[in-house]
This record gives sequence, structure tokens and C-alpha cells, in this order.
Amino acid sequence: MTERFDALAQSVLDGTPITADQALSLLTSSDEELLALVAAGSTIRRRHFGMTVKLN
Repeated sequence: MTERFDALAQSVLDGTPITADQALSLLTSSDEELLALVAAGSTIRRRHFGMTVKLN
């Protein structure tokens, strides 16, 4: 399962927007896939914002 999220994250980082079907598959991910999904999302966030966290 992790490979699916990692591949999708890399695709987004390469500039390819996700499709509606891909977005729906992320939203309907199982509880067992949650950590892999969060890790893939963190990869994208770190690429754009680094390790910076802004608190208001």
C-alpha cells in the first residue's frame, strides 16, 4: 500500500496533478493505510515548506 501513496506523491512533486479518482481513493483509504498516507503527504509538505512550522 505504501508504494501507491509514494508513487502518487512523487507524481505530484513532478508536477502532475492528481485526478478526481485518485483524490477519491485517498479519501476512502482504510485505517490501516493512514500512516502511509500521512507519510506521503509529509513528503510533499517538506518539499514545499521544509521543516518549518508556522503557529499563529
